Amino acid sequence: MRILNQIHAHILTHPRLPPSTLSFALSKVLCFAAYRNVQYAKALLSQIPYPSIFSYNTVMRGLLLQNPSPEPIFLFRRLVQKKFPISNTFTLAFVLKCCSLLPAFEEGKQVHKHVIASGLGENLFVRTSLLNFYTKCEEVELGRKVFDEMTDKNVVAWSAMIGGYAKVGMVNEAFGLFREMQKGGVNPDEVTMVSVISACAATGALDLGKWLQTFIDKRGIKYDLEVSTALVNMYAKCGCIERAKEVFDAMRVKDAKAWSSMIVGFAIHGLTKEALDTFAKMEEAKQYGVPLLVNCKKNKMLEKGEIVAEQLLQLEPLNAENYILHSSLYASGSDWVKMSHVRRQMKERGIKDVPGGSSIEINGHVHEFVMGNWSHPEANDIRKVLWEVSERVQGIGHEPWIASVLLNCV
Repeated sequence: MRILNQIHAHILTHPRLPPSTLSFALSKVLCFAAYRNVQYAKALLSQIPYPSIFSYNTVMRGLLLQNPSPEPIFLFRRLVQKKFPISNTFTLAFVLKCCSLLPAFEEGKQVHKHVIASGLGENLFVRTSLLNFYTKCEEVELGRKVFDEMTDKNVVAWSAMIGGYAKVGMVNEAFGLFREMQKGGVNPDEVTMVSVISACAATGALDLGKWLQTFIDKRGIKYDLEVSTALVNMYAKCGCIERAKEVFDAMRVKDAKAWSSMIVGFAIHGLTKEALDTFAKMEEAKQYGVPLLVNCKKNKMLEKGEIVAEQLLQLEPLNAENYILHSSLYASGSDWVKMSHVRRQMKERGIKDVPGGSSIEINGHVHEFVMGNWSHPEANDIRKVLWEVSERVQGIGHEPWIASVLLNCV
């Protein structure tokens, strides 16, 4: 950067450079600076008399490599205000990626209008960026519309749409599209497999998950970090902890997500010792408090659990799961005052709880059930059976375990 600063200073102090030459020279400096100090490059952009679309794209890309921020959107607005012809596919792709990362749904919709106005609506690169934007914003209906209008669908488009369905819990749609992808002769890649395996984990579809691993082996798809982690998570959540550990142990490289998936797996199976032993092997223990908090709750280690919970809230103050686990920890000890305090904190900070749900796989079809939602076609019959089961178990002396109840209504 020191050499770039010297070149920059030399250019600015040169008295006879015409604006066009000055613009060209500063653009070259900007190109190198954007990947070392993007804020410096951004400031340099404002000094160029006639900045090109390439210079804007360079700064946008540099900003996207950092933590997500709305700055690429601001640069795009500046382009629009200066009446730049927005016909560069990279410009549109960069700003759409920014909108998907934030996410910024309304801004992305405005960019979509520019896509149509620029005549790039049929461009595969731009369309794929639009599809990715809508699915990342969980607007799968709009994403599906973009997907269906694509005349030439590549594996990136298929993966984005399948991943979008899996993300919002529309697992049957994700599986159906995966089968359609096979019929269309499109070979899935690692990204596709992660999406479908994650859908299996969310629904407990163990048989399908096993078939997917066999599919990976037969097709020679790489067991990269994401695929292996997805398999660990899937097997653990589907009740096959031994197989989860086999995949985990076979991983040559493990990141934070991989370690966390294995610990969560041990935790949900009640294997506290294994969870703590795995925790001890990690390099960055602070990222793995959630599964330990679950175990503290199960084993009545309230004091330790409270310490873990407080650390989690400091690390991730906007994560709803941390608040739910924290409040349920107090509920398990019947400390309703502290539990109410945590729930009130959650409400004051505008953090929304995700409704609980479950699913079951029967004959290859996944049946989903969400708290407060009785839209299942056989909901009335299911409810009658549940009431009958409840009456029978109470009749033989069963007492409900209220430690997991989050509100004391007595």
